[in-house]
Amino acid sequence: MGVVVSMGLLVQIFRDRREIMISGIPTQWVAERIIRDINDIIQKRGSDLVYFFEGSPGVYGGGLVIRVVLNTSLGENEVNALVKYFELRNSHVSVYG
Repeated sequence: MGVVVSMGLLVQIFRDRREIMISGIPTQWVAERIIRDINDIIQKRGSDLVYFFEGSPGVYGGGLVIRVVLNTSLGENEVNALVKYFELRNSHVSVYG
């Protein structure tokens, strides 16, 4: 089963706070796919990613919010890869710091 993330997600990357926020996720399956892809893009030896979930999926919910907190800062290549990943899926990406 392949889940395609093609919704208009809002992605905020805070380099100085070592945090990524993804909002507007419609279902838990899309959230799971995003988490797997983020792990593949930025998981490296010695780095820990902690995920926090907020909101509710479904028709009546505003969508899930995933907050990813990292123990190390993102490098320029990792930020560029994340921006490209989300832009290819029609998401709005903002990078701060």
